[in-house]
Amino acid sequence: MPTLISIWALFGGLFYVGTRLAAGETMKANRGILRMLADGLNGLAEALGPGMAGYDLMTLAIFGAVFCTVWVWREMAG
Repeated sequence: MPTLISIWALFGGLFYVGTRLAAGETMKANRGILRMLADGLNGLAEALGPGMAGYDLMTLAIFGAVFCTVWVWREMAG
């Protein structure tokens, strides 16, 4: 069960970032890997438009959460 909760938290965070990106917010971070990730998300929003980039992230989050949940669930059952 802790594995499922961590999967949902990870993809829930990705979904939240997608909603913020779709709303037109610019991603910001101070330094390190998070800054590189924020710059990449801003580049994605510039290339596709904020709405499309945000909805793409939300779709990826939903698909990833369902896929990983089913995979872990089947491993636990089998």
